[in-house]
Amino acid sequence: MGGWIAILYLQPAGLLDFFFWRGSAAPGIDYWCVPRGFLNLLSGHSLYDTFNGVQFGGPGVTWYLGHPAFELLVAPWFAFLSPAGSLSLWSMTSIVVLLCIGSMYARRVRSALGKSACMFLCVFGIPALSLLASGNMHTWLVFALALVIIGLFDMSQSPDDRSGRRKLAAGLVISLLSKPIVLFALPMLLLLRQTRRTTLIVIAVYAVVSALFVLVPALNPEGVGLQREIALFLDPAYVREHMNIYKNEFVVTAEMKDNAIHWLNLIAQSDFYWNHIQIFSLSAFVNSLAGTELPAAIYKIPLLVALLCSLAVVGIKDRARRLMAAAWAVMLLSLTFFLSYNTVWEYQFTAIIPVLLFGVILLDRGQDMRMGWILLACGLVVAMPSLYFVFDDKLSAAHLPWIRSTRVLTVFTLYCAILWQLMHRYLRELFVRAASPAPT
Repeated sequence: MGGWIAILYLQPAGLLDFFFWRGSAAPGIDYWCVPRGFLNLLSGHSLYDTFNGVQFGGPGVTWYLGHPAFELLVAPWFAFLSPAGSLSLWSMTSIVVLLCIGSMYARRVRSALGKSACMFLCVFGIPALSLLASGNMHTWLVFALALVIIGLFDMSQSPDDRSGRRKLAAGLVISLLSKPIVLFALPMLLLLRQTRRTTLIVIAVYAVVSALFVLVPALNPEGVGLQREIALFLDPAYVREHMNIYKNEFVVTAEMKDNAIHWLNLIAQSDFYWNHIQIFSLSAFVNSLAGTELPAAIYKIPLLVALLCSLAVVGIKDRARRLMAAAWAVMLLSLTFFLSYNTVWEYQFTAIIPVLLFGVILLDRGQDMRMGWILLACGLVVAMPSLYFVFDDKLSAAHLPWIRSTRVLTVFTLYCAILWQLMHRYLRELFVRAASPAPT
């Protein structure tokens, strides 16, 4: 394990060249925008003016898109070091966060082997190597997802588990104040009596903090004004056409320097399809296999099904079963990112880690053994290298479906398995109850 952590931290160039598309990314390409955003804000410029503002690190850099509050909460700890020192500390912090995830799961496992597996699997895999190499902030989202799942799991095990509620709250806050990976779980959490109060408090805090970063000039120095922001939200066609960073060829317009771009970007990229060699979404896989771009609505089906299942969880009568089903629903919803969103990068498959580790808990406790093995097996396949190295310099467009297959098909299998778990073990009672004749 120590050797793999050293590899994650050092990111040896030879290993990256062998297992990834060569020349695909510069070290820390997704990180430099974080300290740049904070330094831009200090100098009175937009924290989203990544390319024309304060130049810190690089030269390769991607556009900052996280919540504006993330810059004030996290970036100051890294922005005043040298670029090399800053990236080094960020890498160490990312590894520590991943180890915290493993430790959190290990505390719910009884055997020594299970505890060791949790600690190792929290950092294991090529997606984790890709994450550390790019320096992306996605580690925090993985942490948020793990906190939500474990929080719901703990609540299902104890009638009055305040610790579980605190974990749930922390996970929701971390996600919403970075990138909203748990957004689609909020309707279910608001409907569940055991999680409603916690979720309402988090949403209230999120709303106040977000409003400050939109309305306070010092926090939104290049804002376009509330009236224009409202107009943009009411005109999604304009947003998709003029505020998509890829369509704009990485030119950040004046409207994209407003802090509202954090939310508007969800609209801007909602139906955007990009057959980039490093994209690992279901739409990229199927469209490249079919040789044509299929209707975008098809890929929203997994999300719609998962949403309906999560809402149905509320109807489960038994409290423990209801909260356990909610944990499964969160896992199912997390997988829809890979199936219903078009722009999925390889490092984002680290979001599988909390689902993979949940398989270790099931196996250690002797509960749902078949499901535990499925989670573990699918997680390990996703952690393996994609097939870039098989084709090497002979790589062509015809090979893209093969490269994507080990990621996309495995996640789809995992999605189907968790959907079956929810439907068969938890939601079937609702169908039986609904089909039973009413008493006379």
